[in-house]
Amino acid sequence: MYPGSASDFLFLHECRYVTKVLPDVNPAKQVCPHGSVALFCSDSTKDMLPHEAQRIHPAIFKLAKPGGPLRFVPSSPIGDCYESIFSDIAFGLKETFPTSGPLTTVLIGHYPCGMAGKRTTLTAQEQIHLLIEAKLKLRKRLTQEHPDLAKRTQIVPKMHVAWQNGRQRTYFLDWKNFLKLYPAKG
Repeated sequence: MYPGSASDFLFLHECRYVTKVLPDVNPAKQVCPHGSVALFCSDSTKDMLPHEAQRIHPAIFKLAKPGGPLRFVPSSPIGDCYESIFSDIAFGLKETFPTSGPLTTVLIGHYPCGMAGKRTTLTAQEQIHLLIEAKLKLRKRLTQEHPDLAKRTQIVPKMHVAWQNGRQRTYFLDWKNFLKLYPAKG
């Protein structure tokens, strides 16, 4: 597994404790009894998904892809699965859950990510920017192709961090404040 860099862990610590753009997930606000699709990186499945599933609900459609949400962004260095991931998410939302009621799609990035760390030079900050871009692209595409589904689907970005001390935790990503504090470069 890619161990991550000290500077990235310092950045994530700042996001967590200084700027507070990675707050704790409030389990009471995460319950979605009608269904959720979770897109996450397959190299983190063993550690992250049980933790996340208990915070959502039992009705979860799991999409494990190497690189997870980072593969959903065409501009990402590993963004080569945009069409297939969108098809899987749309299928999960349309075919797996009831035709009425709110739905949730949870996009879970994680650090350190083997695919992002070993195959690219993406920093934790760049990975979070791509996670936000995945959220925005998914919202736009759902709105264009499945407007009724888009109206009842909440898209929630989260970040799972495997800290250097062995502690693992999934955080909500306050993406609007993250963009204000850490604007994308270029």
